[in-house]
Amino acid sequence: MKILEFILFLFSRYIDFKERKLAKQILSIGLKSKNRSIDFSHKLIAKNHLALCLEAEFLFKGYSILNKNNRKSAFLNIEKINQDFLKFYGKNKDLKFNENSSAEFNFLFIISKYLSPNQKFEYKEGASIYKTLMFSNEIKYQADCNQLVNLYIHLFSLKYDISKLQIKLLKDHVCLHFEGFDFETTNAQITKYDDYISISDVSEIISVNILDISDNDLKTSSVHVKDFYAGCLIARNLSSNKKITDHNIKVAYQKMAKHYEDIKDFKKAEFFIKQLKEKSQLLNFYKRYSQYLLSKNLYKKSIRIAKRTKDKQLLKYIYSTYVQFLINKNKFELAFKFSKKSKQEDLIQFAASKLYNFYYSKLNKEASNSYNKSLYKKMIKLAYVLNDQKLISGLKKTIQNLG
Repeated sequence: MKILEFILFLFSRYIDFKERKLAKQILSIGLKSKNRSIDFSHKLIAKNHLALCLEAEFLFKGYSILNKNNRKSAFLNIEKINQDFLKFYGKNKDLKFNENSSAEFNFLFIISKYLSPNQKFEYKEGASIYKTLMFSNEIKYQADCNQLVNLYIHLFSLKYDISKLQIKLLKDHVCLHFEGFDFETTNAQITKYDDYISISDVSEIISVNILDISDNDLKTSSVHVKDFYAGCLIARNLSSNKKITDHNIKVAYQKMAKHYEDIKDFKKAEFFIKQLKEKSQLLNFYKRYSQYLLSKNLYKKSIRIAKRTKDKQLLKYIYSTYVQFLINKNKFELAFKFSKKSKQEDLIQFAASKLYNFYYSKLNKEASNSYNKSLYKKMIKLAYVLNDQKLISGLKKTIQNLG
């Protein structure tokens, strides 16, 4: 099984089946309803919150350092963190915040003692979860407020239900909120902040991580557009910051539309352009789409799409190109038919003259009168289109002479 897995994932971006499953679970959060997204996030957080954070960072931050080997090492270090904390907890499980505090509150109090500043972690603004998880023999974390809150949540999940936890958002800051108190993770203090933006469900930490600033020390590559879109959907479902998520989802729609247009999947591109609800962008998209179809000689479809643009000049150009194409293929009757659909008088007359000359070339002195008469009747109709009175008079006499 291990050999098969190695072969299957040799050229995959994932380490193994386990990581691929986790990635798919994360990417699906934004596809659910808001309530189901929250419930599903609770399950993922409870299962292994630090693994969830690391995989989300891999998917949505684009850090070059997060290759398979480094992610594998970071995943393995999560178990070391669990064991290190549980060892600390075993020695300090009788610690209490006060005599009236709940068992869960006391557990968070013990976590705060474990994550003591300067002893167990070094504060680093914008630190990635990867840096938090990558330590040498001695477990000491590099972390900012986000990653410290992630550590608190993960360690709490080892013993208690994480759905009881809440996130408190302050200006450019985040802390853990529980039973009316705020756990200031950067200095391991328990306090109460009166000036804050919002208190929200613990699942919001996922969107906070996605929307957080990047670690400036780490090189980044571009995030795949589909992952970027998925991340924006997740943030929209889990974040209380509607202004930011609305902006991000709009950017995501634009990126997805461009991605699909670049790979010539215009149906999907159209879907995302429509989500922007901007008429000018949609009309410009239809222009590009019709011109692409025209370049592939898909004239009928090109005309159909061009009609949505209400651009008369574009339609005129496509019709004239198509009519000329049909004439070059000696399909004069079809060319005339489409010229009439264009409702362009000059194009209609051009196609009519070509069809008239075609019928004229088919006249045959050796053929029966009925054969030539049928051609002359078609020609006289075209003469009316050409508005050539002299030609009409001559054709009428010829038809009469043929009886």
